[in-house]
Amino acid sequence: MGFQAGRPISFSLPDGRDQNIAFPGEWGMPFGMKRISREARQQMCVRKRRYSSQGEALNAAHMVGVERRRKAYLCPLCNRWHLASV
Repeated sequence: MGFQAGRPISFSLPDGRDQNIAFPGEWGMPFGMKRISREARQQMCVRKRRYSSQGEALNAAHMVGVERRRKAYLCPLCNRWHLASV
């Protein structure tokens, strides 16, 4: 599953529903926001736990009881799933 700014990506949720996400700008940043260097993005990615699927990431959040305060997103750098605070 590749990432291109401005093009939606599609994936299936664990319950079988399809989900589409469109990233409006470079690296999923909304237009008008300050660009982050590639090195800074890589450092952010390296520090986070990686999951092979959205379901695995959300199950990990559920296991520690923070599922309502976390969302899973597909990282454009490593093509794995991370958890983010909501």
